[in-house]
Amino acid sequence: MKNNFSDEINIRKEQELNRLTDRVKSVSENEINLLGTVYEQIARILIDLKRFNEAIENYLKLEEILIKKEDTFSLGRIYSDIGLAYTYKKDFPKSLEYYHKSEEVLINDGNEIALGTTYNNLGGAYSEVGDWDSALNYYNIAEQLFLKSNHDEGLGATYNNIGGYYIHNEDWKKALSFLMKSEEKRLKCGDRKGLGATYFNLGFVYAKLKDFNIAIEYYLKSEELLLEFEDTFMLKALYQSVAEIYQTIGARDKTIEYYSKLSDLEQRTGNRIGVGNALNYMGIVTSDMGDFNKAIDYHHQAERIRYEIGDYSGLVQTLYNIGMEWLRIKNAEKAVDYFILAGYIAKKNNMTSELQKMDWALREIIKKHGEKNFMKIGESHYNSWVQHAELEKKNPK
Repeated sequence: MKNNFSDEINIRKEQELNRLTDRVKSVSENEINLLGTVYEQIARILIDLKRFNEAIENYLKLEEILIKKEDTFSLGRIYSDIGLAYTYKKDFPKSLEYYHKSEEVLINDGNEIALGTTYNNLGGAYSEVGDWDSALNYYNIAEQLFLKSNHDEGLGATYNNIGGYYIHNEDWKKALSFLMKSEEKRLKCGDRKGLGATYFNLGFVYAKLKDFNIAIEYYLKSEELLLEFEDTFMLKALYQSVAEIYQTIGARDKTIEYYSKLSDLEQRTGNRIGVGNALNYMGIVTSDMGDFNKAIDYHHQAERIRYEIGDYSGLVQTLYNIGMEWLRIKNAEKAVDYFILAGYIAKKNNMTSELQKMDWALREIIKKHGEKNFMKIGESHYNSWVQHAELEKKNPK
């Protein structure tokens, strides 16, 4: 991940945003064409910077200008852009509202590519709200418009989305058929960013079909493109998926490699919950490899993070895992200490599912000490553990 490069790009975008904002102040209200152009440029930069509310504000200023000009094509296109901004915000009712506005304007305009894009976006929004039948209907309309206009980029996106519909319905054969069409169109028009998503979906389908070698091949193609376009959201899902495949086929070194990539990416994006999860997985896999001391080390790293961020469900899981590692090393005393600590936290926080998982380990301990004494011992362990954890926070290694 090219963090310095990414930061540099964002700095340049902020500088351009400041320049355009100053430019708006100097433009006369009579210069509506220039004013509209600047508002659109500002909105697009704000979308890139993930400042969606501000982007929408600028699009709405542009909307007023386009209504005055009676520019129906541009208005329909901008409504679709506003819909996309609401999609990024996960406000799907508003997203659908603006996509339908775009449809209403463009349907009489005659621009098949713009209308096809709106229908494709409508399909995506309906899939997000779980209305998959409506989603497929709009994808099919988009496909016909793109076929009519021979628009490969639009077809590549639509075929990928139809593939997603069949993935949702677990019809792997049809999913593959449409994803292969998407790959063909996106290669033809050079849509490298779109190819990253199509390759990811192809990897997912082949994994479901248990053709793991081909799945990994597509995932690795996707990884290269997702890194190029710095799509951190999809990269995280990819690293998790590839790690799980390697774990399934027993390639544990590769499993650790991809969980490590996931941990690094979660760290760079500031998602400490994700870092804790990845480290916990690394501990489990390392334990399967028979390196119990290394597994304890990974679990301790996860333990520190989960304590610091207050992820007590994850913390209980990690403490239990550490107890299991000590049991495998045949140090029953330390194993019991960690089981008591995990059980005490789980009981204090009414964590039913966590307690059920640990029941086999806690049952005999509670039987030996009694429930009341078990909680007293647990409280003592917990207070000592918190004191030690706070010292580690102040003096990290």
